[in-house]
Amino acid sequence: MGAVCEYYDEGLGSNITRSYILSLDERITSIKQEISKYELKIEKEETANTNGVNDQPKEDLQFMTNSKNGCFIEGNDGLHHYFGPGSVISFIHIASKMIGLKSSDETGPVSPEFDTLPRVKIPFDYSILSNDHCKVLISNYLTNIYPVYPLLSEDFFHFDLMVKNYPTKKLIFILEILLVSAAHIMRQRSDFVPIKMLLHEKVLSIVKNMVGDCDGDSLLALTYLAIYESLDPEVGKTIWKTLSFACNTAEKLHLTSLQNNCSLPGVTVKLVPKQRLLSVLYKMEISTSITLGRPPSFLLTRRQIEEYIHDTQLKNELLIEATLFTTLSSIYDNTTDCPILKLTSLPPTDPMVYVLSAQLLSHECSECNGQKETFVNNLILKSMELLEIENLSLKSYHAINYWSCLSNVSIATISLLICKKLWPQLIRDDTELNLSILLGQKLVSLLCSGWFQGWHVRNFIDLCVDACFPNATAKR
Repeated sequence: MGAVCEYYDEGLGSNITRSYILSLDERITSIKQEISKYELKIEKEETANTNGVNDQPKEDLQFMTNSKNGCFIEGNDGLHHYFGPGSVISFIHIASKMIGLKSSDETGPVSPEFDTLPRVKIPFDYSILSNDHCKVLISNYLTNIYPVYPLLSEDFFHFDLMVKNYPTKKLIFILEILLVSAAHIMRQRSDFVPIKMLLHEKVLSIVKNMVGDCDGDSLLALTYLAIYESLDPEVGKTIWKTLSFACNTAEKLHLTSLQNNCSLPGVTVKLVPKQRLLSVLYKMEISTSITLGRPPSFLLTRRQIEEYIHDTQLKNELLIEATLFTTLSSIYDNTTDCPILKLTSLPPTDPMVYVLSAQLLSHECSECNGQKETFVNNLILKSMELLEIENLSLKSYHAINYWSCLSNVSIATISLLICKKLWPQLIRDDTELNLSILLGQKLVSLLCSGWFQGWHVRNFIDLCVDACFPNATAKR
């Protein structure tokens, strides 16, 4: 009597009671039952509304107004995964209906792929990291990674010291930096692929032993791991889990409380300004949340940023991220107000806002009849602008955040394809539009080359191009 059945969970780093597990099982069962109700309702509506898609496109558009809140997609694991509005998967799901394309087992245009490469079983050996390799990787990190994610600077490195001789407290971070840089540079130099694979296994084994400490060093290690996962698409499917763990750690350490001036516990983390670490983590979390169409783990308000962030550049960067997400949230909220009227009433803004609102192409209501054409025109211009920006960025070097870049380019390209097919009367310069579509197709193909998980997105865009260019004038 009075005994409590519990066990120690290594992932959470604490004891878990049997009653807690049972309560979770009950909640999961309840949620599954609730989801099945909606899935059955959606299936009935799709059956009733998608018959004769090619013959009655307007009826299909009215049905897809109900898809404003994203979609559930069944993965290869048999589970249903939610992709909210603004995500490329949700947009592909809607675009396939708007253009009248049906998914197939070969192309799988609306079904995400969750398979990945098998892990390496070869023991890690520091001898694979020659001084020449390390110099190349550190130089690449300082030139291409650090300007985007300014965490540990040049002062952190001991250029005359072999990696295995780094102090114990610093070793994990030099390994993570080399891993991040190897994942970035391997697309141009294949000799870094085996180094990346072996480093990945070594880093994971060390980080797993660190996360239970819940200090600043473990938070910094998780942030670098998330940066790596954003660069390597074959493991990128876990980035939201890593970021969620990192954000939870940040909240426990009160990093998200901007008025808290206490330093973070740890050794290496003291080399990184506290608010800079928060900025990197926040930008990655917002970017990943938007890509998946899910709410972030934490959200900073404009008042918090303006009141407590004193570095002007840092403040502007955080305001851009916070404004982008809150704007999209207001557009895709569940109120009865017309989302297109909300969007067109906004002042001229970042092209990302319009591109990530492309799902509203399927929206139809009596209120927005006069503004729908304005929205389509603006979306065309903003999509073309975004593709040019991404093209210039990829010319200089490969994507830093793979999934975010692929998502942005894909949504912009699909938007132009839909506008070309359904609103041809609004196209001012058909030649310029066609060139932008072909540019988007080329960029998607570039991003997906050699990466299995991106093939479904690429295949769907190829199908769309074939449908919009029946004379096969579009060649990759």
